[in-house]
Amino acid sequence: MYARSSLAIALGCFIVSGCDPGGKGNKKTDVDNLGGDTDDSDWPGFNPKYFGVSTVSFGFDFENLQAVPVVTQNEAGNPVLIPISLTVLLLEAEAAETGNFMDGNHCEVIMTRTEPLPYADWTGDAGAWFAFEMPGSTGESDCHVLEFDPDDWGNEPLEHVTKWTWGAGINALTPDAVALLGDEYETIEPWVQGGGSYWEALPEFGDAKDPEGVPIYDEDGYIDVGITFAYQVDDAFNLVFDDGEKVLIPASEVAQPNDNALTAYYEVQVNRFLKPVQHLQAERD
Repeated sequence: MYARSSLAIALGCFIVSGCDPGGKGNKKTDVDNLGGDTDDSDWPGFNPKYFGVSTVSFGFDFENLQAVPVVTQNEAGNPVLIPISLTVLLLEAEAAETGNFMDGNHCEVIMTRTEPLPYADWTGDAGAWFAFEMPGSTGESDCHVLEFDPDDWGNEPLEHVTKWTWGAGINALTPDAVALLGDEYETIEPWVQGGGSYWEALPEFGDAKDPEGVPIYDEDGYIDVGITFAYQVDDAFNLVFDDGEKVLIPASEVAQPNDNALTAYYEVQVNRFLKPVQHLQAERD
């Protein structure tokens, strides 16, 4: 018997938004230093230091091995398309290092897609059951409400973020993801799988190492320390609801033979951020 999504909210909001429906509060985060230039600017406005994928949502079509949008209903009972969505955060140092997300210390760039996206050719090498790439797009952001240094960013960072190819995937839960969950893992274990994010420039940072001297990234450019919740869909990719809540699928049912995942709607939470933010401003090859 599947559970309603209220269970996922109760168990999972601690890592998404500190249980604050407005998206503020404390989050569990991790940071990787890729090296390179750092911003020592004394710019008095918004001065981000870190960046990275925070959340991704998409339907997965197992039969055709592709990410797809799904359908929900509005209050009037009319169908509403939920696009494939990937959110990149830009954060000031305190937000990334403490997990204290407040107004004015971070902003979001959200890229969406209403057409299917195919299985990425690096998926298997990255240890993912399924992954896709989100092509560069115009995107939308709330960054324009903050005052960026125009010499570095122009009016806002949208064009710097969307010039890159990003992506996401589903994978088995990794030890790093379990460590990031901490004491909550025992409670959330029956409902959570692993997940990850992709940034096309990550393979360039193969010399970056963690404090133990282990290389941070390899040639696939995939960060596999996220967590994923899966929700039931019908044959037409309509979300399934029970008493007004979308239905959560147990983790034991997600993994499929031949390293694939169940047809479902997935919400991935990554929250591993990268620094320095100047890497976003680099020229794309």
